Amino acid sequence: TAIRRDGQEFPAELSVTPIRGPNGFKFYSFLRDLTERKRSVNELKMKSDALENSLNAFDIVDAEGRFLYVNRAYLKMWGYESAEEVLGTSAVHHCANPNTPLEIIEKLRQTGECNIEFLGRRKDGSTFDVHMWARLAHDSEGREIYPSTSIDITEQKSNLRKLDSAIRVRDEFLSIASHELRTPLTPMKLQIQSLGLAIDSGKFELLTPERLRRIVTLSDKQLTRLTALIEDLLDVTRIS
Repeated sequence: TAIRRDGQEFPAELSVTPIRGPNGFKFYSFLRDLTERKRSVNELKMKSDALENSLNAFDIVDAEGRFLYVNRAYLKMWGYESAEEVLGTSAVHHCANPNTPLEIIEKLRQTGECNIEFLGRRKDGSTFDVHMWARLAHDSEGREIYPSTSIDITEQKSNLRKLDSAIRVRDEFLSIASHELRTPLTPMKLQIQSLGLAIDSGKFELLTPERLRRIVTLSDKQLTRLTALIEDLLDVTRIS
């Protein structure tokens, strides 16, 4: 650590070179300010820590599909205990379909990035739904590498399947209900039309108590059925 004229400390690198002269040795010193370098190192470490502790799985594979890096979330998602179990191994073992890694690499070489859903395979052989985004990059020696980030979408896919099933049931019910709603309306309409004709023609003797009771009973029964259907329809419309 060096100190500036104003008393402020800063990181520095000091090099001293002895040079022999006619009157003995002279020493030349070179002082290099390392403030920017240290800032860059600290920033890089901060980003590295953030990546390592990210909730999303992150990995890097080489052109042969072998793992160069995996973070903690990746190990947890795929059921591994340590990075040593994964590094240097093939990504083929992490996919239910062994052709998936090759398909991703081919897509990356064509477009530079790949957004894909596939079935992952854990260490214990169980499978889960994965959503991965990967991009094409190059290391310091110009070799292709493929950084990618992944999330487990098993629960999301399951919920979507349940929702799709519920929507199909709803649509089937609405199709049936549209027919069923018309069924109780038909006899009610006929009874009302019959009453109207009797009134219009002045044939009030046809409106006997027994007939009126029969019409009221039938209408009440049909209205009860209509009410039940409407309640069912209201329940179904809550599915979205």
